[in-house]
Amino acid sequence: GECLVDNLEVISAGKNLLANGTFETGASGWIFDGNHEGTSLETTAAFGGTRSLHLRASGDGDCSANRVRSSLTASVSAGATATLRARVRWLAGHPEILLRLRGNWLEATGPLLLPKQLGTPGARNSQAVANGGPAISSVSHHPVLPAGGQPVLITARMDDPDGIGTVLLRYRVDPSKTLLTVSMVDDGAGGDASAGDGIFSGSLPAQSAGTLVAFFVEAADGASSPALTRFPAGQPARECLVRFGETQPFGGFGTYRLWMTAATASRWSTRGPASNQPLDCTFVNGAERAFYNVGAYYSGSPFKTATYSGPTGNPCDYNIRFPDDDRFLGAAVFEVAYPGNLNSFPDPGAQREPFAYWILRRLGTPYNARRYVRLFVNGTQRGSISEDTQVPNRDSAREWFPDDADGELYKTAIWYDVDSVLTDDFSSSRMDARMAVFNTTGGVKKTARYRWNFQPHAVRGSANNFTNWFQLVDALNSPASNYTARVESLVDVEEWMRVFAFEHLVGNWDTFGYVTGGNMFPYKGKSGRWTLFPWDLDIAFAADGPTNDPFQSDDPVLARMNSHPPFRRAYWRAIQDAVQGPLVSSTVNRFLDERYQALLANGVPVSAPDDIKNFIQQQRAYLAGRLATLAGTFTVKTPFVFDTNQSLLKLSGTAPVEVAALTVNGIAWPVTWTSLNAWTSQVAFVCGTNQLTVSGIDNRGRPIPQATVVLPIACGTPPAIARINEWMASNTRTLRNPETGKFDDWFEIYNPSSQLLDLGGYYLTDTLTNKSQFRVPSGFPIPAEGFLLVWADGKPELNLPVHAGLHAGFQLDKGGEAIYLFAPDGTQVDGITFGPQSADISQGRYHDGGASLFFMAEPTPQGPNRIAAPASPQLRTLTILPNGSVSLLCNVTPGFRVQVDYKTDLSAPEWETLPVEPVAEGDTVLLRDFPAGVMRFYRLRLLDP
Repeated sequence: GECLVDNLEVISAGKNLLANGTFETGASGWIFDGNHEGTSLETTAAFGGTRSLHLRASGDGDCSANRVRSSLTASVSAGATATLRARVRWLAGHPEILLRLRGNWLEATGPLLLPKQLGTPGARNSQAVANGGPAISSVSHHPVLPAGGQPVLITARMDDPDGIGTVLLRYRVDPSKTLLTVSMVDDGAGGDASAGDGIFSGSLPAQSAGTLVAFFVEAADGASSPALTRFPAGQPARECLVRFGETQPFGGFGTYRLWMTAATASRWSTRGPASNQPLDCTFVNGAERAFYNVGAYYSGSPFKTATYSGPTGNPCDYNIRFPDDDRFLGAAVFEVAYPGNLNSFPDPGAQREPFAYWILRRLGTPYNARRYVRLFVNGTQRGSISEDTQVPNRDSAREWFPDDADGELYKTAIWYDVDSVLTDDFSSSRMDARMAVFNTTGGVKKTARYRWNFQPHAVRGSANNFTNWFQLVDALNSPASNYTARVESLVDVEEWMRVFAFEHLVGNWDTFGYVTGGNMFPYKGKSGRWTLFPWDLDIAFAADGPTNDPFQSDDPVLARMNSHPPFRRAYWRAIQDAVQGPLVSSTVNRFLDERYQALLANGVPVSAPDDIKNFIQQQRAYLAGRLATLAGTFTVKTPFVFDTNQSLLKLSGTAPVEVAALTVNGIAWPVTWTSLNAWTSQVAFVCGTNQLTVSGIDNRGRPIPQATVVLPIACGTPPAIARINEWMASNTRTLRNPETGKFDDWFEIYNPSSQLLDLGGYYLTDTLTNKSQFRVPSGFPIPAEGFLLVWADGKPELNLPVHAGLHAGFQLDKGGEAIYLFAPDGTQVDGITFGPQSADISQGRYHDGGASLFFMAEPTPQGPNRIAAPASPQLRTLTILPNGSVSLLCNVTPGFRVQVDYKTDLSAPEWETLPVEPVAEGDTVLLRDFPAGVMRFYRLRLLDP
């Protein structure tokens, strides 16, 4: 973006510590770094003077190389109060600015005021001109890789309502600045393919091998006063490049080429190595396509870039950015990297990172695609082989979360706060990423303490809104009493533990959840939970040897997460899947040996992958030994015949780590894990004769063999005082609370007797640990065989005689919980536990006060419950995701279950049923299956609620 900045001040102890914040004496003392280097002094617009700073940023700023900075006349004392302020006027781009002091976590941010009316609706465009030059498009050169001594044909399409006048091809032989001119024609002669088709052609003369030619196209229209257009457009002036006599490498790997002028190469070599200012280059894919005006610069943290010495000097990684209207393989951002870590852990076998990502893929988590390429920069091959790697960004969110791709993406990183990446000591300025609570005055989170460790990416809206991130920090630091629930409500724990386990088993300590806290991309969709995209695995199998502590985390907050019994179980499940899957020696050897032979066959001199094999062999043996100590059986510690007069039964038992969830009669049931193998649960059931089938389910929703126990339960029916009859825990439009004006959740109490019932003095609660959570006041009688509507709005102060309905002192959770009614003496009168709820679908007893529970598409608050007849299910979409799973999205009647049957052979006599029977979310249901690489045919059946 761009803005004007003036009257900058840093005030502490009553003094302004910034010498030239008004710029009236020029820009002396100010340094314009990296992608802020286009900043300049403005002499025609200012606040109270004649000069200001015209700030220009081509990308996000940072605290190491991309910023505008100046020194203070004195330091600000630790613990002192200081004020940062400036006059700022928005001009273009993102409307936020950041002022900060280096190293002491003090910053000021703010939105810039935008004009009330951007654009000119109903009026002439502000950029309108009486006559514009021709539109120039589809510029290309042929052949894409000319040999030495071979001429090159340049073609371009021209369009203009006034017709086309002259079209000129202007070129120079780099590094000469002398421009030569060739007329371009559309007459079917001199290399032009077809006369009058709007495509103009002109030829560059043949050049010797190694010569770089820069060119642009200039066209005038046929108006009486001709208007001119140039391609490529923009300032500073850009050029298209073609290089003669490029080397053709041996083998079948893809080839990328990056061409730049001598001036660009010199600028690249002499400017700061951590600059993110894109430099104008031409990119060539194979011999098929040239992309002009891509932006290129070094990729990597200051730790890496400090050793870079030019685009063809020391080994380096490259960031390549394509124009939004001319993407490569559908992507605008590419990173091409050397194998391994350039500074400390080179990879002579060129397989560590690809193999690590392959393991990650086999574990079923998001991963980045990588492929081998040969990279040439101005004819010089960069290393024997390079890797083109996918960068986690908005495209990744669309790939992995197609139904929830507009969320928030962060990057966890080591915070280097330096003046110069070439001379500063990184160890003294390094700040590892930690999920601790950092509060400032008043207990508010100190954004400045989090910003550089947890960097917003793919920002939509404000780059200063850390609300969701701070909620995550609070959840991970919550007290033990509600720790599990708060974390699970925000975090995909199964996926996080899987990623953490993966990073440890490959020894990649430079990451979130291990040592530094860096190199991870957390993502939260608008409706989903936080997930993790691992990134930069270049020290895998090299930096941290096998048999290291598989749970090590230098972040105490994440170490607590790793050791929490239900989360640690998920961690061990991931390790178990790895030990039994991608770490098996035959699988490892097949992957590594095939790629080793392919690299050799393509003339790439790489080392044999014995180091990775040895690492994996030791790691697998060590982890298998640890797993053997955890082996357990599935048990339910309850007598097989049980008589009770309560509808709530406490169960306990043990389960091996592969059990991810428990179901009771096919319904997922909340469980408390008291240790790595022991669990407890409270199960609500309808009184009468019951058979409870308790089953263990794996993390893919499949029943686990030998993990099922059947319990016959005999329950005498207690006196029918009152029944919790119907509830809605996701009320978005069904029933408005007349007192709050909101669509609050509600439930209904039914009086099955023939007498008026007053529950004054009774208690309602949603948690058994607090039976007296809400005391029902007098004055809310329930008629005989009638109903009482209870608003679960958490506002008991609204229980006034003038208000209709009862207002409970708690709220409902649409993810599932319980509602209990207790007598004044603590005796349980009724209780119901429910699972995940759908928006505007109620659940309740049918018939009223009865034993069976149903979902109801037509809610009936304060009236008899009823069930609507369902419509047939319809398949909306079927999607195959990158990890091989199948996603089925179906239209269904709200409140009913969908059974999905499948066959691998359509002629087979019997259908098999998937073990998961989901409840509809509104009028749709989303179900995922893991067919494990085989073809399946599916059919959908609608079942009773």
